[in-house]
Amino acid sequence: MPGTYRGRAVTAELAKTQQAIDRYLNAFENGTLDPELLAGRLGELRTKTTQLATRRDQLTATLANEPTAPEPATLDGIADHIADIITTGTRTQAKALIGS
Repeated sequence: MPGTYRGRAVTAELAKTQQAIDRYLNAFENGTLDPELLAGRLGELRTKTTQLATRRDQLTATLANEPTAPEPATLDGIADHIADIITTGTRTQAKALIGS
């Protein structure tokens, strides 16, 4: 998953949950775990895995749809407009520009 903190956290939690499932299955296969306990806990872990995978996919889709930066010409136009307000604008326009 891309390098976002949330993405890494979800991926790590997903791996941790899968490891827990593997440990439960190994204990069951070794005969050291009650089948009824296994069934309940595996159900919980499968639900968590599904939720985490869904969240991971949502984060991936969000990253894929990130907005792009404006064109340099657009940014130049905004900078020019700001400069005009600072040099020739009214006090009200300048205050509106800085948000106070």
